[in-house]
This record gives sequence, structure tokens and C-alpha cells, in this order.
Amino acid sequence: MGVQGLADGFLAGFNTADAAISRNKEMGLRDAAFQHQVKDSDRNFSLRQADFDYGKERDQREFGYKQERDKVSDQQFGQKLALDQQQVGISRAGLGLRAQELGMRQKEYNYKMMQEDRNQRLQNEMPIVQTFYKQLEETGKVDPELYSQISKDNPLNPSRFFGQDAINNVMEINHVMPKVLSGDVNYNEPKVIKLMDSVLSTDIRRGIGEVDPQTGKKIVGKELRHIGVSEDGQFIIPSLTVKYDDGTSARKPMTHYGSADLRDDQVAQIPVANIMDKIRGYSQMVGQLNQPARVEFLNNMINPPDKAAVREESKGFRRDMLEVGKARAKALAGAEPENIPAINAQYDQLQNQVLQSYGQDAKSLPTDDPAYQAFSAEYQQTFKEAPDMTKQEDIQAFQSWKNQKGSAAPSGAGETPQQLPESKENSHTAQQLREFRRLSQGD
Repeated sequence: MGVQGLADGFLAGFNTADAAISRNKEMGLRDAAFQHQVKDSDRNFSLRQADFDYGKERDQREFGYKQERDKVSDQQFGQKLALDQQQVGISRAGLGLRAQELGMRQKEYNYKMMQEDRNQRLQNEMPIVQTFYKQLEETGKVDPELYSQISKDNPLNPSRFFGQDAINNVMEINHVMPKVLSGDVNYNEPKVIKLMDSVLSTDIRRGIGEVDPQTGKKIVGKELRHIGVSEDGQFIIPSLTVKYDDGTSARKPMTHYGSADLRDDQVAQIPVANIMDKIRGYSQMVGQLNQPARVEFLNNMINPPDKAAVREESKGFRRDMLEVGKARAKALAGAEPENIPAINAQYDQLQNQVLQSYGQDAKSLPTDDPAYQAFSAEYQQTFKEAPDMTKQEDIQAFQSWKNQKGSAAPSGAGETPQQLPESKENSHTAQQLREFRRLSQGD
């Protein structure tokens, strides 16, 4: 083993030692690096822990803030909701009040329209009323159709003024009212109340059939109860007894429109002068409608008889008129021409008796004219036959003759044709009769 071997041994030992030293150094470096890494990890963990804790605290703080903000928002929302609900309630209440106001206005409008419609209806009936009374005054008769078109509540309805009760009222008015005006009799004497109830009936009985809003009962009747007098004595203030459908009654003031409507709250004050005008007008109308010539006609119109009785009476009337016609025809069949006028006059009279027995006016016939006998005599002398006053041409000839001759009958009207002297005047009259007859037949 030489120096070479020793050198190799030393070299090998040196390498081993060097390797061990290198390994130890390396291990020290590794350990230092590990420790540094541990410190970095601890520092990073601490930083992360701090960051986590900060984030947690921040989140809790934000959560608390958000929670508080949500609580405030909820409170604000609740308050807003309450305000909205309150506003909705106010709006609904406003709508209800508005609807109620509109309803009241509609009722008031309907009430005013009802009054205006009544006034307009009475105004529209005035021509009918005027025609009714004009015909009654001029002819004594009217068309019942006119009467049917006059409303029951019209102050000029004929039923108010016709009949024995109305006549008795007027007689009592003439007896009592002067004493009332002089102060000897009080307005509230029962007989005065009864008279005034009749005179003011159209004003008093307005509103019958309406429902009293205070009681909910239907009004079936009204009567004058009391008459108050204003302090100056120029007005009367009536109060009424209102009767309901359940049999009860109540004392009510008479209002301006006589309605049950609560808005008709103006108490009626009627001037005494107006009352006196109404009384005078009532008395005049009663006198006009109850003239003897009109009583039967108006009674049949205002109080129509039973329809079956009317039909039976109509049959009897037609039967009796037919019998008169048959008897007339039979009498005329074999009569001499000069006797025909007398026969016709006789049966005309009989026919008028039949008409009068059934309540109808007798017909005015040409033969009733005083000048007819003179005309008939000249007619027979000219045409050798009696005039037939059922023929239009003979009626027209008679009228033309009257117009030419005048209404005065000649002094020889009672003489027979044989007794009338032939004269130029008679000859001229005969010529006129022929011309009248020719013209009448030509028409």
C-alpha cells in the first residue's frame, strides 16, 4: 500500500467529511428555510385571521346597519301604508259624500221637475178648460172627451163645482163669510173650516198617495184642521190633518207645494185677499154649472150611470124612435098631400116627446117656424103638393123663401090654398119658389 493509497484514503475521508459537512449545512439551510416558511405561514395566518375578523366585524356592522335600516324602512312603509289607507278611506268617504250629494241633488232635481211638470200639465190643460166652459156657456153642452182630459187635481175641474154639496157650500158661504170678515165668527168655527176645506181642496189635497219620509207611511187623505192668522191679519196659515194607510193620522203644517218631501219646508201663507178671490170664483163656478138646464147633463158626465143601464136605456130609445118612424110612415102612406104637413108636425111633436123622455133635447124643426105655414100654403098652391121637410131641397127652398120674404108670416098664412087670391104678388112668389126649388135640386 503506498503513498498512493494513503492519498486515496485521505481523499476519500476528506470527501466523506466534506459531504457530511455539506449535508449538515444543507440541513441547516433547510431548517432555516422551514422555520422561515413557518413564520411566513404564521404571519399569513395572522393576517388572514385579522382580515377574517375584520370582515366578520364589518359584516356584522353592515348587517346591523342593514337591519336597522330595514326596520326604519319597514316603519316608514307601515306609516306610508297607513297614510295610503287613510287617504283611501278619505277618498272613499269623499266619494260617498259626493255620491250622497249627487243623490240629494238628483232628488231635488226630480222634486223640482215634478212640480214643474205639474205646473206645465195644468198650463197645457188651460185651452181644454177654456173650451169646456165656453161650450157650456154657449150651448149648454160639452164633449165628455174634454171633461176626461181635465186632471182631478186641476183647480178648475168641473166636479169641484157641481152637485148639491157645492150648492150648499155657496149658500153657507154667503151666510157665514160676511160674519167672518167682520170678526163676529172665528175662522176656526167648524162650519168655516168645512167651507174652507172645500174651497181650498185642490191646495189641501196635494201630495195624497206620497210616502211620508218621517213615518214611512203612505198618505191617503188630507183635511183642513186649523186656520192661523198672521199678526198683521193679511195672511192665513192653514194646518192639516194627514191620514195614513194604517188608519193613523198626524197634524202637519200646509206647505208651499203641499208635498211630503222634506225639502218642501216652507209653510204656506195665503193672502186673505187671495182667499176671498177663490171664494168668489168658487161661488160663480158653482152657480154657472148648476143651472137647471145643465144639471142632468153634468150629472151624467161627472157621475156616469151604470153601463148596463145605459145600454138598456139606449135600446129602449132606439126602439121608441123606430116605433115613431114606423107610425109616421104608415100615417103618410095614404094621406092626402094637403094633410102631410099636419101629420109630420104631429109626429115631430111625438118624436120630441120621446127625445125629452130620455133626457135629450128636442130637435128644432122647420115646421116649428111661424113662417112655415105661409110657405107651405104657397108651396102647395105652386106645386100641388105639400113640402117635405125631410128633403134637403125643400129645407133650402124654405130658407131661401124666408130670406126673400122676411121672417114675418103673411096675414093669410092660416087660409087654405083655395082661399088665397090670385095676384101679381102670388104669381111672383110662385116663380120664386120654382127658382128656389130648381137651385136647391141643382145643388
